[in-house]
Amino acid sequence: MLKYLLMKNIKTDSDYKKSQLMMYAITMVLMIATMIALYMTAENLDFAFGIIIGAGGVILVFSVIFLRELLNPVKLHAARIKATDERRKQLEQEAWTNIGAFMMILLGILMIVTSCWKPVTFDFSKLAILFYAMLFYRVYKLRK
Repeated sequence: MLKYLLMKNIKTDSDYKKSQLMMYAITMVLMIATMIALYMTAENLDFAFGIIIGAGGVILVFSVIFLRELLNPVKLHAARIKATDERRKQLEQEAWTNIGAFMMILLGILMIVTSCWKPVTFDFSKLAILFYAMLFYRVYKLRK
């Protein structure tokens, strides 16, 4: 099944479906592992439960939409066409390039601050907010 994850050219709807199922399984395992790690390391349990409940809601809604797409052949075909569209790939590449440039600038600033004054430390909540900000930027760039 790992071969479906690494396919470069998806030509049929069944290959697209298998590839999406593999990505779905990996995404769910990583999200649940992140929520468990957050719960085990959180100092402020109210904040951790808020993130976990929010992420759980996202997982639930995403799962329903994902399964409706996979079970409907028309929606599955439209999703495959959308995923293999070259214009969308260019927009996604541009979004990730902008995110990478932002992270590189942020890293440079943090290195200068660390070398001149004192070490900079981040708690999990600030890193989670930064991660979600990057994801929201990607969604904003790829909207229709």
